[in-house]
Amino acid sequence: VTATYDYHPGNPVMGVMNFYTSTNTRQLIVADTQYVNRYNPLTDRLDDISQAVAYTGTNKDFWSWTNYQSAAGSPRLIFCNGRIGDVIQSYDGTTVTNYAYTLTGVATLNARQVFQNRDRLVLCQTIEDGVLKPRRIRISGFGANCDVFDTTAPGAGVIDIPDYSWCYGAAFNRDDLMIFTELGTWMLKYTN
Repeated sequence: VTATYDYHPGNPVMGVMNFYTSTNTRQLIVADTQYVNRYNPLTDRLDDISQAVAYTGTNKDFWSWTNYQSAAGSPRLIFCNGRIGDVIQSYDGTTVTNYAYTLTGVATLNARQVFQNRDRLVLCQTIEDGVLKPRRIRISGFGANCDVFDTTAPGAGVIDIPDYSWCYGAAFNRDDLMIFTELGTWMLKYTN
């Protein structure tokens, strides 16, 4: 007897993302608390593309994502769930892998929110080696250093918001990234 079935654990959907390929076609990516799936238009189903280890998110851990080119100019989707124990992921159109970054002294990196600001990757409320940094903003370098967060890379840097309160969210206002904390609103301005 041959049985064909789909397994659905009933996890809540925590992220719906679009990945843009090099030919500018869109792939629909759907993430729940444990798995990442790609919509297959031929079968009208979601195909699991997760890594072998399931994510540890809860129904409060929304995914944040951005399409961000590699140093070689290849398109990729960078996404994170801001959960201690999980790490930032990268999707190249075929495979989901751990995001390959350079940050001296930090073995695992996650963030609550990820943005692309022009040619740089911006991580808000980072989780570095399992420790939540609720006021921290990390900015990558650019060009060949687009995945380097060390301050030795051109344009890279780290900012700890000086009002000593937690960052609760961020959003773009034209070219500026507005960051909302418990005590105020801060503006991250692109200065070249």
